Parts: sequence; C-alpha cells; structure tokens
Amino acid sequence: MAIGDKFLVTHTFNCASDMSASSVQYSFVKLVSTGVALCNAETDVPVGVLQNSPALGEAAVVALSGVTKLKVGASNLALGNRVGTANTGRALALTAGTSTGFYAVGQVVEIDATANAGAIVTAAVNCLAPARNG
Repeated sequence: MAIGDKFLVTHTFNCASDMSASSVQYSFVKLVSTGVALCNAETDVPVGVLQNSPALGEAAVVALSGVTKLKVGASNLALGNRVGTANTGRALALTAGTSTGFYAVGQVVEIDATANAGAIVTAAVNCLAPARNG
C-alpha cells in the first residue's frame, strides 16, 4: 500500500485521553477542551486522523488534510467510498443522500483487498472544512 505523505498537512495537539493502543492509530479524532480525543459518535466532527499512538498528555500528531492510512470500522469499505467516522473512530462508509447526520471527510483511494473491520486503507481526507453527508 503506497502512502504519499508529500502533501499531508499535520498538526500536533495535546492528547486528551490515552490513545497509546496500536489499534487507535489511523483513526479519526475530534477536538475537545483539552486537546484531541478519539471520535466516539458517528455524528462527531473529525479534526483529522491520528498518525501516532500517544498516551494521555503526550503529543498527538493529526493529519488534517491529505492522503493517509485509515483504519476500517465495522463496515466493509471499497475503492471510492466516501468515509466518515464510526462510533469507534474508525472509518465508516457513507452513501450519498443517506446518513445525513454524518460528516463526509474523505474518500478511499487505495485498498489491497476487501477492507474488513480493522484493516487499513489509504484515503484522501479533508477535515479542514467538514461537511454533512448529502
């Protein structure tokens, strides 16, 4: 799986909860009053995709925009799927015209095979100006 991070826009935030488990890396995170935390609702507004595995209070490197690895949630993803966050912070496939309470912040641009829960895909994301799925 190729990752082109040449145009990946990242920012470092304070980690507001323990995200040191490797299963959390490449998941969507949101802004909270003390930094960033894992998205835990499908209607959360993702600020980006976590690039490292920080513990509470450590630096969380977050991809705000660009091409990044992204962990798959419970639903299967396919090439070209629009994605938003599941209640686990992992990627959830969105269908245009449905899931209107969700934020579409990316699109799957590369997969190795059928991407089941826990797999990693490559997605182009833009969390700088999130829009409701429509």
